[in-house]
Amino acid sequence: MSGSTAAIGLLPTYDTVGVLAPVLLCILRLTQGFAVGGEWGGAAIIAVENAPTGRRGFFGAWPQIGVSCGLLLGTGAVALAQAVSGDAFNTWGWRLPFLVSIVLAAVGLYIRLNATESPAFLAAKVEAERKQEAQKAPIPVVFKHHRRPLMIALFSRFAEAGNYYLFTVFLLSYVATTLELPKSYGLVAVMIGSALNIAMIPVFGAVSDRIGRKKTFFFGATVIILSAWPIFAMIQTGQQVAIVLGVAIFLALGHAAVYSVLPAFYCELFPTNVRYTGISVGYQTAAILLAGFTPMIASALVLWTGGTCPLVAIIVVTTLIAAGAVAAARETKDLNLATIGEVSALDKSRREMSHS
Repeated sequence: MSGSTAAIGLLPTYDTVGVLAPVLLCILRLTQGFAVGGEWGGAAIIAVENAPTGRRGFFGAWPQIGVSCGLLLGTGAVALAQAVSGDAFNTWGWRLPFLVSIVLAAVGLYIRLNATESPAFLAAKVEAERKQEAQKAPIPVVFKHHRRPLMIALFSRFAEAGNYYLFTVFLLSYVATTLELPKSYGLVAVMIGSALNIAMIPVFGAVSDRIGRKKTFFFGATVIILSAWPIFAMIQTGQQVAIVLGVAIFLALGHAAVYSVLPAFYCELFPTNVRYTGISVGYQTAAILLAGFTPMIASALVLWTGGTCPLVAIIVVTTLIAAGAVAAARETKDLNLATIGEVSALDKSRREMSHS
């Protein structure tokens, strides 16, 4: 991922190579996307499987601050690049943030080279070797034997996968174009909201270790549903304080609560041998369905209807879908990660006995 990010900073311009320039940019962006698809699952599993007993929610929440950290760091990097390059920003200054990402690549490489496999993975590997079991491709196993947790993982993201980008991407254009307010109103609101989001995600992760993943998720879902209309009402006042407050409510209370529990909750849905595949497919499929299209759909609906009621409806419906998915799962915070597969096998044995 870091390599493709840095390569964007080296891209030739349209004036130099013509249409090849945007084609290369699309290829690099796709490479970034594929890399993220694998990176998140690995980060979540390392954090959760290595967490102390009773702290999986807290430790698993830390990878979740990455998106909002990226927003803050990206905004800061662009601002710094503009200050350094001045009027030359559109010529070469925009390249600086991408090239500097090589430093982050070095940090990431160091972490990977020094990371060890989790006890849960090593135990599963030893057990498989003891039984002399052949390793099966995980994707077919997930779709054949773990469809229910996969669907729970996919639909439980509906509360935040698209709605997050309503308040961090769509909001910027809505404030500046539809409301005709200074661009800084939306930018400041997103930056403050992102900072609060970063602070609250670990807090809600820790809360989920005490009261459970489901209760924590339901709290966040309730906040999102009940605050959807009031937040847009605050944004439409055109007052900067109201806009900041509205975005802060969503990111610090609603989004942070539902998003923080996902790594631990997902890891507790799948046995060790397919955990990486199960959580990654569920998480990233929802991102494909919602994250990329929601801001575009929101813009079209606002142009079509002239109001934000359809956006409120999207938020409420998607969050209800997510809440329903989580409600279909059992509470997982006290499960032993190493025995999740054994429990599934026991349930299967009981089903087979009942049919015989």
